Amino acid sequence: MELNKDTTLNKNAQATTATSRNPEAEISKIVDEILAALNERDVDKLMSFYAPDIVAYDCTGPAQYTDIKEYRKSWEEAFAMSNDDEEGSSDFHGLRISADNTLGFVYAIRHDVLSPKDGKKMEMWMRMTQCFEKRNNKWLITHEQFSFPVDFGSGKALFNQRPEGFPTLH
Repeated sequence: MELNKDTTLNKNAQATTATSRNPEAEISKIVDEILAALNERDVDKLMSFYAPDIVAYDCTGPAQYTDIKEYRKSWEEAFAMSNDDEEGSSDFHGLRISADNTLGFVYAIRHDVLSPKDGKKMEMWMRMTQCFEKRNNKWLITHEQFSFPVDFGSGKALFNQRPEGFPTLH
């Protein structure tokens, strides 16, 4: 079974139709909590969704994280780059969830609006994939990957490669 969530749909309407025995609905609720943790810049809450043996491929840092403490440090550094006086935001577009009783996959386009300390508002669109495993009756992220498309001519990441039909930042 697969659950599709689109930002144009009412998430609450979907949640009320799902049962607690529906793995896609369980993961959907966690994804909503992850999004809240990102927007609140709450590292403790965010890290509670990861398995201790996480394997992560992030946009920054080493090519691979295999240590939860190092991955936590990268999130702390990312949140520290933001201006605390300004609100940043994260959202997931075209979110898709597919799961059975032990494994779940989430993929989406992640959109972040950041307010770095230099005061120049920044917008990024990136690809996101998360793999969840159910361990001791709890869904945990065991693999995560964020990436940007690359312009091979210049060798630079395309941070503003927004999906067709999405509005620009005002």
